Amino acid sequence: MVSAFAALLILAGSCGRVPTSGDISSPSPTESSEPLTSPSATPSSNPDAFQPWDCSYPSSGGTRVGPIGTQGPYFSVGAQAMYFTIPAGWTQEALDPGFHYTPNNPAPYAILDAPASYGFAPTHITLVRAPSVWEPFTPDTAAPQAAAEQFSAQVTNAGGTVPCTVNGDTAAFFATHYVSPRLGDRTGTWVVWLHQGLVYVLSVEGGGGTSASAIHDAKEILSSVTWGSASLSSSPVSSP
Repeated sequence: MVSAFAALLILAGSCGRVPTSGDISSPSPTESSEPLTSPSATPSSNPDAFQPWDCSYPSSGGTRVGPIGTQGPYFSVGAQAMYFTIPAGWTQEALDPGFHYTPNNPAPYAILDAPASYGFAPTHITLVRAPSVWEPFTPDTAAPQAAAEQFSAQVTNAGGTVPCTVNGDTAAFFATHYVSPRLGDRTGTWVVWLHQGLVYVLSVEGGGGTSASAIHDAKEILSSVTWGSASLSSSPVSSP
């Protein structure tokens, strides 16, 4: 099932169309080269909640995925290759292989489905490269400013953003609530961050709420993000 968050990006003011994903599937683990040294996250006072200056929690392991952002449905103009770790129990959906980015076209890097035991079904975590007409943002731009410009309706409805960081990059988060015609009530959190002046978003959303376990895993994913270079001829792979 496709995350409603991906479709909502159109309403959030991003340009271009959003792709659909194919059937849910788990990618076959294959060997990948690791990127730059993994960052270390500062231990959180509450690993199960987003708090001011606290959007990550050290990863406890899982399936390492990358590089993405470099080819086909994963290609994003001007972006570095992204690597991250999918926590145990989550299922990665297959993205539409026919989709290709254009500079202003948002689409998921990854859509993850939560374990059934987390409740609030369906719960998804979505990682998105969200091109903005204001990109590239200048180095002194803070993520709350970028979020307010690009997602003005959502930020207004949330009553503003809360600043934090993602592995040294400026970030901000805000609560979300909307009704999807397909999935019904969607409640969760969006984390918007800037890396080298480009906009990225992680959303964690569930049906009528979001479990503490889902938030915990979302913070672990953000902690695990690293960046590296990759040839456009390489394909996204994952390794345990």
